[in-house]
Amino acid sequence: MPCLSQERGNKMPDLTIDSIKTKISELNSFALLEPEYYAKENGAAHVVAKDIKKKMKVTQLRKFFGHIKKIQLKYKGEQADKKVDKSEFYLLLPELAYALGRDLISRNFYELMKMSLGSSKIEEVKDFNRFVDFLSAVLAYHKMEKGE
Repeated sequence: MPCLSQERGNKMPDLTIDSIKTKISELNSFALLEPEYYAKENGAAHVVAKDIKKKMKVTQLRKFFGHIKKIQLKYKGEQADKKVDKSEFYLLLPELAYALGRDLISRNFYELMKMSLGSSKIEEVKDFNRFVDFLSAVLAYHKMEKGE
C-alpha cells in the first residue's frame, strides 16, 4: 500500500479539507494514517484546524478531546492489536450531533469524527492511538491558529 504522505520534493502536497475527508474515508485502518501526513505544519491536522478555527472554540475542541483521552486511558498498557470497545465511540456521536445542531462545531469536524468513530477504521488499540495522535495535532494547530 502506498504511503499516505507522498510528497512532491520536500513540500507537502496541497491539502484541502475535502481531500483529507476522502483520504480518511478510504482508510481500512486508522493506524495506516502516517504521522508525516498529518503532523507536519500545513499537513492534514493543520488544514483541519484552519478549517474549523472560525466555527469552533478551543473549549469545544478540548471538551471532545477530554472524552477521547478518558477512553484512551482504559487502553493504556494494552497490546496494540487488542480489540477496542466501540460502544463509547458510538455514544460520542449524539454529543457531536447536538453540538453541530447548536452551531458549536463545524460540519466538516462533525463529518470527520463521524467517519472516524462510526466506522471500522478503529478496531484495535493501535488504530485508536493513531486517531488520538491525529486529534492531538488538530488541537495543537487549532490553538496556534486561534491564539487563545
